[in-house]
Amino acid sequence: MIQNTKPRDFLTSTPYITICRDDRGVSDVSNTFKIIYASVIDGPFSFDAPILISALRISSVYGFNNLRAFAIQHLEKMSLVPIQRIQLAREFGLSSWKGPAYKELSDREKAITEEEARVLGFAAFTKMAREREEAMLKRGKVLGEQEHKGKLKKEQEKAKKEAEGKAKKAAEEKQRKKLELAGGQ
Repeated sequence: MIQNTKPRDFLTSTPYITICRDDRGVSDVSNTFKIIYASVIDGPFSFDAPILISALRISSVYGFNNLRAFAIQHLEKMSLVPIQRIQLAREFGLSSWKGPAYKELSDREKAITEEEARVLGFAAFTKMAREREEAMLKRGKVLGEQEHKGKLKKEQEKAKKEAEGKAKKAAEEKQRKKLELAGGQ
């Protein structure tokens, strides 16, 4: 993006910077300057994600480690969606962000969207789909086991009530016969 500084012409020594623009270049530089200029002034600052991402991009390309650490620190505090954290982790080599973001994406109930699948790529998407399927099967198995235990418990309670009912009937019948024998004598 910023190629190098060169003298404006050979007669003067005024330096200038050549910036090669891509689709994000101008906004990245502008957003980075917002943070750099703000850091000169004392006070709490609140930057939104696009500004911090631009600063992270510029600082990563040109080795501004303090600005990079600042941007990462503040992005970590933000509630970015898992797919955005995966994108940032890939672009900026933030390996500690990948695992939790993949796990959150695979654990959520909502299906992966077409756009998220495109961002993940085929290999990562198939791995994620397999993990989601295994988790769903496991949940289904657990629910099935719980359902089976519930049915078994109900059957045992029913059998116990029937046995108690039969025992009560037998005791009543025995009592009735005793009374009949006592009454007939």
